[in-house]
Amino acid sequence: MKKLLVLLLAAATLSAPRAFGQDMFNHMSLGVSLGLDGVGLEAAAPMGDHFQLRAGYSLLPFSYKKEFDFGNANLGGTTRNLNDIPMTAGLWGPGNAKVLVDIYPGDGPFRFTAGLYVGTGKFVTAQADLSKVLARDEYGTLGIGPEGGPTFTTDKNGIAYVNGKVWSAMPYVGIGFGHAVADDLCTVTFDLGVAFTGGAKVESYNYLKNTLDPSKPVDTIAITSKTLQNKDNGWIDKIGGIPVFPMMKLGVFFKLF
Repeated sequence: MKKLLVLLLAAATLSAPRAFGQDMFNHMSLGVSLGLDGVGLEAAAPMGDHFQLRAGYSLLPFSYKKEFDFGNANLGGTTRNLNDIPMTAGLWGPGNAKVLVDIYPGDGPFRFTAGLYVGTGKFVTAQADLSKVLARDEYGTLGIGPEGGPTFTTDKNGIAYVNGKVWSAMPYVGIGFGHAVADDLCTVTFDLGVAFTGGAKVESYNYLKNTLDPSKPVDTIAITSKTLQNKDNGWIDKIGGIPVFPMMKLGVFFKLF
């Protein structure tokens, strides 16, 4: 499915200029968007009467912070309390670049859209501050985790990281309304579709192997409902089994020329 959608996008992008080459990029608009992919900046240009190209970047500059209770952990016969652990979580990591091709079947505002979102693949980024649980000489050298659960290690600052990974290149298909490039000075657009993510895989990092040596790779550790002994009620596996992420956004574009 992923390869097929990429081929369709490439075919649409390459065929439109040949069909409407004399009308390509004779106008351009710049816009901002707000939606489930975050806050975005997009440039748009027509590729003939029925095609439109958009390219830009979006990110979600907001994070969720809360203290969580994870119970106790036993380390070498010593019980450590894992309550009131500060955690921070965000979506889409450093953001995604995007290339979208709008296809207008008629003269109205309705359109189909195919495209590609490209980023680091970090759908969810989370970090837990364990610096108050571990001694400084234990950072990066001691695994810690709730009893019966997975073991986490920290970097040299006492921070443990957990990420939800998806495809770094995510095909997108959807529908929409409005022309990003129009005769009016300002236009409003709406997009509704799905990005194909391949399903989120949750992973943490094992700093024990590289002993904090940046020249050595850091191993990743898969976190599943099974490794959590189903303490998550199976939610990690359920969410990871969903191969798409819904996308919805509003855009406001301003005509440059």
